[in-house]
Amino acid sequence: MIGLELNRSFSLKCLMQNSSFIVLLVFACVFVVNLSFMLRIVEGPAFSVSKTMRDANIDFNIFQNCIWCVLVTMTTVGYGDYYPTTNLGRLIIIVTAIIGNIIISLIIVSMQNIFMFTENEKKVSIP
Repeated sequence: MIGLELNRSFSLKCLMQNSSFIVLLVFACVFVVNLSFMLRIVEGPAFSVSKTMRDANIDFNIFQNCIWCVLVTMTTVGYGDYYPTTNLGRLIIIVTAIIGNIIISLIIVSMQNIFMFTENEKKVSIP
């Protein structure tokens, strides 16, 4: 009646309007799992080929190590205990850092919006 097309974009906008924090957490979890899996596929075989003592402790065949590397990169902590050695793995980590910065900043903004007073709450609160 009003000329509105109901599609995926509209659904996502409605979800973000009503529960943005939950949607962003779900997106963050999906990105962490997917990027960790991609890192394991790319860097897993590199561990078996690596012969240097420096790279011997970096075992990306273990999925938890991949998740740790992605989480540390997404939150821009960067401890340096796990790092990719192949060029494709480094590209995945660069994409992880960019996506992490975007998701973390959106989560912070949505948390700010959650704790903002409505007009009625502003009237009641002490100035």
